[in-house]
This record gives sequence, structure tokens and C-alpha cells, in this order.
Amino acid sequence: MTILGAISLILFLSALVAALRGWIPQRVLTLQSVLVLVSLVIFLLRVVIGPRVLWAQIFTATSLHPITSTIAGFLFAGALQAAGGFQAAASLVGRVTHTRLGLPFAIVVLVNFPTIFAMPCGRILAAPLIPLALMLGFEIARLHGNKTLVAMVVFGFLVNAGASCAPSLIGGLGLLAEGMGRFPMGAFSKPNQMGILGITVATMAMIRLHYESTLSMRAEEAPSEPSRAVPESGYLSFILFIAVLVVVVAVRPPIPIQTILTLMTVVVMFIARLSFRDLLGGIMLHPLSALVAGYVVAGALLTAGGFEVLQAVLVLLAEHTVLGYIGVSILVVFLPLFLAMPCGRIISVSLIPGVLMFGGRVAEASGFALAPAVLLTSFVLSSAASCGPSPLGGVGNIGEGRLRIPGFWSSRPQALGIFLGVPLAALLVPMHGVKEAAFDHGFALTMLLIGATVGVLTNVLFGYRPYHIGGVVGGLLVGGLTVLL
Repeated sequence: MTILGAISLILFLSALVAALRGWIPQRVLTLQSVLVLVSLVIFLLRVVIGPRVLWAQIFTATSLHPITSTIAGFLFAGALQAAGGFQAAASLVGRVTHTRLGLPFAIVVLVNFPTIFAMPCGRILAAPLIPLALMLGFEIARLHGNKTLVAMVVFGFLVNAGASCAPSLIGGLGLLAEGMGRFPMGAFSKPNQMGILGITVATMAMIRLHYESTLSMRAEEAPSEPSRAVPESGYLSFILFIAVLVVVVAVRPPIPIQTILTLMTVVVMFIARLSFRDLLGGIMLHPLSALVAGYVVAGALLTAGGFEVLQAVLVLLAEHTVLGYIGVSILVVFLPLFLAMPCGRIISVSLIPGVLMFGGRVAEASGFALAPAVLLTSFVLSSAASCGPSPLGGVGNIGEGRLRIPGFWSSRPQALGIFLGVPLAALLVPMHGVKEAAFDHGFALTMLLIGATVGVLTNVLFGYRPYHIGGVVGGLLVGGLTVLL
């Protein structure tokens, strides 16, 4: 442990706290810019007072696969957005409300839709599907005479969207962690999907059972949206997207994921007759800039010895306080939630090396070989979901703005939902092991059971009979699709 490492870690954590507390206004200096400046300061300190920088070792230790996979995933998502693929998905879900399955089926499928068809950033699906969430929310609120149901649908959907970048196989946060930790591709995807189902239903339950009396919602009806006909290319591109997920999970071709996603981007552009300008217009730059800032500050902490200091502090707490290794592990897992950023990549990518180092120490102390995988899986899900309750422009702020709810009201129920759902993901790792994304009979049965349970709970929370066919079938469909995709 060095003085430079301690200084670099203090600078990093201070920057996060200053941004979170509003001492550094986001309108003046974005968090990504703050972290890049902190990184430059750390690099300068390393050059001035530290030993010689071995740049070759740093570049050799850096895994480019998760970075290029993420970029390819955002390109593919941008093409789908520009082609109308997600508008097509919203149209299909909306039509189900006119069938016998009714609103319970549509709500279960909608709120879990981002996790089923996981994008590299949840905001990609949040934008086109939030009008449908508002429409379904106000419709079921009108039928039951309870406006709280609107908030349940909207924030259940948004916390699911925020967390959905964790299991995404096309450049999600879990893919980054797997690459940095040298785990098999897709190893964290299935546990995270199960955890997100728990987070979603727990958030809706918290709103209904504990926060209904504090809800102050000024919106009286769903905001009118300009009607747009979904082009045929939208349906075709969405079908192509599903096919890509099936191929990646079930077939596992001996082709890099980057190549597959780049080729599919070209195909979608051809089908929808998109220009390069259209493609760029569909790409979200905020999470990509968060990724870059996270990698830059992680590199700065690595060269300055910040991660060694972090590990030393965590081990000190684990061995000399009543917390022990279990208590400190819990603090590490939920650190992103305590410092909720507008994008989970900011803190997760910055700290994944430190989490891996501490996970190795936990494995040595406990004799539990899967400790690093359990710790990293939980940390990734907590990081991804933390953008939901973040007051710094998190995805939950979208719902508060559309429903005209003041004071970051949704942060607490979302945070409680995350506290309850993350342990589900942690439990699945030792149950099914760390393996590449592929069909697994044991996991399939687990997800179908969890899906059915989620369907029953959703029925009850929204005032229907527990075994209403819509909720149960919707839950089974959600569970089945998480297995297949």
C-alpha cells in the first residue's frame, strides 16, 4: 500500500461524492469529464512522485474484447432504433391487451421486456416503450380506481430497463465484467436476469405496500404521443434481433460477437434503407462516454496502486471489525447503490479490478472458490440497476418527469427493490456454476418457476386473482424467453 495509491483512491471517491451531492453541478461539468480530469491528476502524480510507469504492462493487461463488443452492440442497437424495431415491439405488446390474457399479461411482459431483450443500455428501450407503460398504467389505474398502479407500472419498467444492461450479450455491463475477469462469455447473464425479475416485482411491491401514501403525482392521464405507423422494416429488424440472440445463446457460432453484430447492423441498415446519419442518430452516446471515463479512471487507479489500497482497506475491515468478510462483501456489492451514478458503467468499470482482487481474498479466507464470481455478479447487477434511483439524471427520472412527481420520490422503492433482488442473482451462481451462456435444463426449470411466481405476484399487486391466466401465462413466457434468449 502506497501514499500515491491512497491519494488516488481518495481523489476518485471524493469526485463521486462531490458530483452526487451537487457540489460539482452537472450542467457545468459532467461526471464523465470530472473523472477524466481526476484521472489526469492521478497520472501526473504517478509521473512526478511515483516509480517509472510501465505502459507496456498496462496495455498488455487490458482486455479489448469487452470494449469492442460494447461498441458493436451499440451500433446494432442504434440500427434497430433507427429502423423502428423497438416501436414494432411496443405495438405487439399493446395489441395483447385486447385478447383474453388482458392487462395482467401485457404488464408482466412489458415491465420485464428490457431484460428479456437486453440492450447494452436500458435507456435504448426505455425511450420507445415508456409511452406504452404510461398507457397501460393509466388504463389499469382507471379500471381499479387507484393512481398508484400507474407508478407501479412505470417504475417497475424503468428499474428493469436500468438493470437490463447487466445481462445483455451484445455489449452489456456483464460482458465487460466477464472480459475483465476472464470469465466465460455470458456467465453472468442468467443469474442477473433472475435477479432483475426479483428487483422488478419487489420495486412494484414496495410502491404498493409502503410508498402509496407518499405518492404525489400531478399527471392525470397519459401524455398524448404523436401517432406513428410502424414500418414493415421495424418488424423485420425486430425479428432479426431475436434471431441474433437465439444464435448467440443456442448455436454459439465460432465467430466473434463483434463480427456478428457488425454484420447484422449492415443487414438492418439495408432492410430499413438507413443512411449512416440515421445510424448515428440512433446511437446513445451517454453510456459510451461513461464506459470510456470508467476505463480511463480504472487505468489511472491501476497505475497509481489505488486498487491495492482498496483491497488493503477492505481486508482490514473484514479481519478487524465485526463485519467480517461477509459484511464487507455486502458493502462492496451495494457500493454503486450508495453512490448511485446516472450510468452504472461509471463506477463499475472503475472498480471491477478492485472487486476481483477482494473476491480472490474472500476465496482464500473462506475456501469458497466461486466467491469472486458471486461477488462480481452481484456487484455488476447492483451497478447496472443503480442508474434507476440515481438523482443525477438516472433512468428513473424519466418516469418522475412524465408523471410530474417531485423530489426523486421513486429512488427509495427502487433502491429497496434492488436490495431484495440482487441476492437472487448471487444465489444462482453457486447453484448452477459459472458457465458460458447456453441452454441448461436446471436453469430452465428455475426460471420457469420464478417466472410463474412473478406472474402470480403481479396479479395480486394489481388487484387480480392470484391465478389470473394473463399474469401466470405472462410470467411463464417471461421465464421461458429469458432461458431461450
